[in-house]
Amino acid sequence: MDETGASNQKKQKGLSRRDFLRLSWTGGVGRLIDRATGASQKAGRVSVGQVAELQRVPVGSIIDEYARSHGFYLARVPEGWLALSRTCTHQGCLVAWREDEPSEDSLESQGRFYCPVDASIYDRYGRNLRGPAPRPLDLLPIHVEGQEVWVDAKTLIRRERVVSDYPATTL
Repeated sequence: MDETGASNQKKQKGLSRRDFLRLSWTGGVGRLIDRATGASQKAGRVSVGQVAELQRVPVGSIIDEYARSHGFYLARVPEGWLALSRTCTHQGCLVAWREDEPSEDSLESQGRFYCPVDASIYDRYGRNLRGPAPRPLDLLPIHVEGQEVWVDAKTLIRRERVVSDYPATTL
């Protein structure tokens, strides 16, 4: 077969077996991660639980199970719920929830968000209290449909210095 025929044959072949298996494996792993975290997605929406179960969570609690997989924390504050972005507003680094450190708010005695790169510190509301971060952590919208609570993981709500610029979601 000449060079042109071999080239055409490669073009017609399409996806190799190796590429097919690689794509199948990575897709399967993604589904397993979603199952393991208990999060189901529909077009960027992440199910975070039922209204009744979330209403039983004590004020001051932080749910961090979605931080790695979907990039947000759920914060239970007296006014309701906040879905806080995991991204520091200074240089875009990932903030960590440190439950054993002194609290920066009056809701609990322990726990705060900390950026390990620039040492910015945030409280449970996502307010920037120390460090170079210029503003609070961004929020993600929370929606209630029937008894299911969803976070829109694709949409960020940029906040400025005032915390009351976007109210907590009540259930």
